[in-house]
Amino acid sequence: MSARYFRITPSQYQVFRFSLPESRRVHIGLSASAAVKVLLLNSGELAEYVDGEGATHPYTAAWGRRTDLDVTERIGPGTWYVIVEGSTEASSGRLDIDV
Repeated sequence: MSARYFRITPSQYQVFRFSLPESRRVHIGLSASAAVKVLLLNSGELAEYVDGEGATHPYTAAWGRRTDLDVTERIGPGTWYVIVEGSTEASSGRLDIDV
């Protein structure tokens, strides 16, 4: 398990990267002091997100404003990104990615 920490404001986001050599189930856990948005993106989706084109693009997975998350997703091989995006107030917390 890999624990990563974040501290963001409403206008910020933080990117966490991980790679998979083969398809597998990945556990994503989050604990935040204030509600944040969480996205799971592949490389192409990340490029669209950063360019601001993601508003009309369906992501691999997205979870709306929340202070906690405990999910498992089956995803394919490659480089993946979990985005923690600020919402209405500053937030800090921990993101766990278990591959």
